[in-house]
Amino acid sequence: PDAKSLTQQMDPVKGGRSPEPDGIEVVSWLAKTNFSGRVILMSGYGGKYVEVTSKIAEVKGLRLTETLTKPVSPATLRQAVAGS
Repeated sequence: PDAKSLTQQMDPVKGGRSPEPDGIEVVSWLAKTNFSGRVILMSGYGGKYVEVTSKIAEVKGLRLTETLTKPVSPATLRQAVAGS
């Protein structure tokens, strides 16, 4: 999938899961495409899933700058983007 189709499938602000892809798939895809930007991880799962996904991002060389738990308020998301 390309970046446009991936982002169209995700809803970063509302709670709930996106149908596809999951965070691990997105992290793997970003690494495979040599993405060099900063990454903000948002998840409704929390706990071990976020920990594992964060570790995968780190191991794959991605620049993870923030981890947020859904639902994320627009103000929190703006603050995370501004700080990255």
